[in-house]
Parts: sequence; structure tokens; C-alpha cells
Amino acid sequence: MSNRVRFSLQIVLLVVLLAGAVIVVERAIRHQRRESQVAPDPGPAEQSSLRLYCPHCREEFDAVVDFSETPPYECPHCGRRAARVVDSEEATE
Repeated sequence: MSNRVRFSLQIVLLVVLLAGAVIVVERAIRHQRRESQVAPDPGPAEQSSLRLYCPHCREEFDAVVDFSETPPYECPHCGRRAARVVDSEEATE
């Protein structure tokens, strides 16, 4: 095989490899764009201020909690389960 033919084959092989690499990169970019569009930002979570009581250490404290957060709430003093304090005004409503 002559040097010219060998050189031409090398050029063709290089072009094919580069085309394959471009296709792989384009697919990765498309996949990344799809992933970023799937879940829109839900925005800031709504929060509420609650009065809580820990029966273990007998501490009463205020806590700001997200509405998405579910009980049981944790005591910042002892780390155990705390209960919500129900005001007499809330109980009558």
C-alpha cells in the first residue's frame, strides 16, 4: 500500500472518529437540557411560626417550620420529640 493511500485512510478514520465524538457530545448536551427542564423551581416554601413544648426536658420554645415539614418536631435542647402547644383561642375555633 502506498503512503498516499495510507495517509488518506488515516484522514478518513480521523474524520469518522471526530464525527462520532461530536454526536456523543450533542446527545449529552440534549440530555442535560432535558434534565434541567423536567422539574421547575417550586419557589420558596411557605413557613409558619409554631409554639412547641418538649415533655422530656419541659422546655417551651418557638420554631419556624415549613408547611412541607411533618410532625414530629424535634426539640433543639434535647433532640427528642416535641409537641405543638395549642392556644386556648385556637382550640375554640
